[in-house]
Amino acid sequence: MSTKIIHAISGPRNISTALMYSFASRPKCLVVDEPFYGIYLKNNNLAHPGRDEILSQMPINYDHIFSKLEKLIAKSPDEIYIKNMSHHIVDLNLDWFNKTSYIFWIRHPKKVINSFAKIVDDITLKDIGFEDQFKIWNRVKNSSVPKLIVDTDDLLSDPENILKLICKTLGITWSKKMLSWEKGPKSFDGIWAPYWYANAHQTNGFKKIETKIRLSKSHKKLIEDSLPFYNTLFDKRLKPI
Repeated sequence: MSTKIIHAISGPRNISTALMYSFASRPKCLVVDEPFYGIYLKNNNLAHPGRDEILSQMPINYDHIFSKLEKLIAKSPDEIYIKNMSHHIVDLNLDWFNKTSYIFWIRHPKKVINSFAKIVDDITLKDIGFEDQFKIWNRVKNSSVPKLIVDTDDLLSDPENILKLICKTLGITWSKKMLSWEKGPKSFDGIWAPYWYANAHQTNGFKKIETKIRLSKSHKKLIEDSLPFYNTLFDKRLKPI
């Protein structure tokens, strides 16, 4: 049986790490955490937390990254789940992913920005990935591979139902193991986990948590700029039954 490759494209602060943990809980599913983050930091000269450590330990050459992915496939797992941020790969040639299935994880901009602002001070539209996610969707929407858009608020409201729908759309077997995982760091976490994954490490399943929204004037402008992209994707999302 050939390996099923699931390419997950998200923006930051979108429970994407918890979703990676969910797929890692599936039998014989390998996960890959943001393989293009290092090259994105280098090419854009960004001062994200842990930058020096990330650049010293991650491949910053596209050929090297794809070679590592090929080596994982050679291990013949049933599935590989690749977690990517949209802004890391928007300019990437997607030919390698032609035979993958796509999941686009989306979340309302005000929640993304509220969470992101706790870690990064000066936020740009590029940082939060909505426009780039929209661009990538337009590149793959007419392809023949399985693809879907999921709003993570829908998933948090009814995890089992939405995960079952996702599995059905992707053509993979539903596993109840996707609903839970062990708390704490994981061996497959990215090098940046100590800076970004504190909340995810406190979870052992999907829980809807209400947080206070505190936004500056500039943040509100970012929401306004992001909403057209988010709303278009939201209208095309996998709808709860």
